[in-house]
Amino acid sequence: MKNLILFLFIFISYSSFAAITLVTDLDDTIKITNSGREVDGTINVLFSKKVFTGMPEFIQGVKAYTDEIHVLSASPTVLRKFIDEAFKLHNIEVDSIILRNLLRRQSKIEYKVQELIKLLNQNPGDDFILIGDDVGQDPEVFDEIQRHYPNRVIASYIHVINDRSLPKTSIPYWTTFDLLLREYQAGRVSVSLMEEGIQKIMEETEMDNIFPDFANCPKTPLVWLWHARTPYGKAGWEITKKLNKYCLSRLSVIR
Repeated sequence: MKNLILFLFIFISYSSFAAITLVTDLDDTIKITNSGREVDGTINVLFSKKVFTGMPEFIQGVKAYTDEIHVLSASPTVLRKFIDEAFKLHNIEVDSIILRNLLRRQSKIEYKVQELIKLLNQNPGDDFILIGDDVGQDPEVFDEIQRHYPNRVIASYIHVINDRSLPKTSIPYWTTFDLLLREYQAGRVSVSLMEEGIQKIMEETEMDNIFPDFANCPKTPLVWLWHARTPYGKAGWEITKKLNKYCLSRLSVIR
């Protein structure tokens, strides 16, 4: 009887924590696409399989505390084959890849809002983490969802590519280290995943996998000062020095 009571107590305690569903955009969030330029974006979708440094490891790592992971993209369904090939190359495994049916003639905002609401309704007990970028309307889509479901979205992360103005509900990030550190501060990401993320950034030699030539490269390290207030301040400083050196060198070339 005591064992049964203990089992029920543990089961009830465990069940009291909401499961988490993670929904992420594809282009310029996971995959390096340059979706803001139609010609470049189309070429990269078809022929490039490059992803942002650390994103495959992030997606794999967060499976430890998420119930489901979905990719929600405004790319048309005819591109599924190319997306599947890129994911297979980088060992990215998710529960579903949701693509847009162009025959429905929805705007990208309408499409993404509708699909997110569908996922929210399919997972009524889940909290949601949303990840996108500032090239398209992800910030506005996520903000709309948070207005209607204020208690369901626990984080809305936006990858800074254009460095445009964002809704107050958005949490901007420049690299996967930022993303991991935010999740670590929230008590979700493990130490081992943090260390893996740090290693990926520090060992990266192709810096355009972190900051492609079309993406904003911060001209000042001020955007990363918040790292110092975390347990990973030292690692954050080493990463900041590496990124700032690259961004300044790129700026000097442009001049």
